[in-house]
This record gives sequence, structure tokens and C-alpha cells, in this order.
Amino acid sequence: MPLEHLQFQNDVFNGSLLFQSLLNPILEFTQILPGLEGYQEPQVAAGANARQLLHKGFGYLEDLLSVFARIDSWFANAVASQDEERVYHLDRSTWSHPSSIDESAFSYAYTFSDFSSALAVTFYHAIRIRVLGLISEPYGKLQSIITASPSLIQLDPSQGILLDKAQATLADGNVYEPAIKICQSLEYLFAPENVLIGPNFAMFPFHIAFKAFCALKEREERESLREEDRYGYGDELAWCRMVSAKYEELHLPSLENLDVGRPVRRISEVVGDV
Repeated sequence: MPLEHLQFQNDVFNGSLLFQSLLNPILEFTQILPGLEGYQEPQVAAGANARQLLHKGFGYLEDLLSVFARIDSWFANAVASQDEERVYHLDRSTWSHPSSIDESAFSYAYTFSDFSSALAVTFYHAIRIRVLGLISEPYGKLQSIITASPSLIQLDPSQGILLDKAQATLADGNVYEPAIKICQSLEYLFAPENVLIGPNFAMFPFHIAFKAFCALKEREERESLREEDRYGYGDELAWCRMVSAKYEELHLPSLENLDVGRPVRRISEVVGDV
């Protein structure tokens, strides 16, 4: 193996290029989104249009499952296969929490070997949650089309395999744990030495984690569980309000004219109402 390749591997595992190494699957993911947004619009699924929607849906499903596998492979090769303690580990949180929050989930925070590692691990969890959510959309639409027009739809073996793979991926998908890990990473990104860009970078993963908690809460409400059987996610949402307030207190003027500032301000408004 060439010496420069060995050096590149060492740099990745040491963290200096860890975030850069995640960019390829992230870019692959962003290229899928424009077409997928159009596919999500309500459309009549009948006759030839149903077959066309099936063809597009299976294409998007295959692409999303490929990205999901790639980001998991990235984590397995770049982080999990190494001594993870070299990249990140849990320490006691130094943030003070509102007395209303049960600190069992938030009494610890991740310390990272460097800023690139913090971005890489935090974005990995965020992208994984986002892709998992998107997989459910073409999968659900495909199932609806197949159920509505069983006499018109004849799946080939590869399409059946894709549906089974998507079903297994969604069944195994756990968004709560990665959302908590995102939250446990924010203290490092908000640290004084990272305040120039860390909090701004943190807003995308934070938004993903917050939306995951909201979705879990809404799912509980839809399932009409008895009050004693509901988890509620009140501590998680209260913690998100605290993070939103911390972000606002930083008064980062660079966000005023950037698109990234608009969702951040909306998050602040929404979190305050949950």
C-alpha cells in the first residue's frame, strides 16, 4: 500500500479528515432530494401512472437504501472499527439543567478528540435519522399503490427484495438513541473554543433531533395510549428549549443574512411552544 494512502488513513482515523470523509455519502444523499420532493406530492396512482410511480418509487427507495448502507459503512470503518475512545467518550455534563428535567439522559455529554470528529459523528447521527425518515415515504407510497391496484402490479424479484429490505431497515430503525447522542454532542460544539462556528454547525443536527422527539411524541398521541403508558418526551423537549435559548443568547450576527438562520429562528419559536 502506498505510503501516502497509509498517511491518509491515519489522518482519517486521527480525526483531522474524519468529517471530510463523510462528505461523499452526504453529497450522494443531497442529489436524491430534488426528485424525491416531487415524488412526495399527491398524485393519482392508476393505470399507466401507477406503473410510472412504482418505477420512480423503487428508484428512490434503492438510492436511499444505498445511502443508508454507505453512511453505516462509513461509521463502521472510520469510527467503530477503531478505538472509539480515541474519537469520543462520555463525560459528566457541565451544563446546568432546569430542575424540571430528569437528568438521566442529559447528565453526560460527549468529549471529542477534535472539532472535525465532533462534526462527523454528530452529522452521521443526523443524516442517518433523516435518511431513515425518507425511506419510509417511498416505501409507504409503494405499498399504497400495490394495495390499491393488485391486479395491475406485478413485481419482479428485485423489487420484492427492495421492499423486504426497506421493511427490515425501518423495523430496526431507532431514532431516539441517535437523537440523544446528537444532544449529548452539542455541549462540545457550543464550547467557548468552538463558538465561532460550532453552534451554527450544530443547528442542523439539533433540528433533526428535535423533530425526531416531536415525531415520537406525535406517534404516541396517534396511538391513543393510556396516560400511564405514554413516555411523553417532555424532558427531551424541555432540553431542546434550553439549547434553543443558549443559541439565542450567543447573538451570532452572521446568521442574520444567511438561509441557515431562518430555520434556526423557526426552531426557536416552535421549541418554545412545545
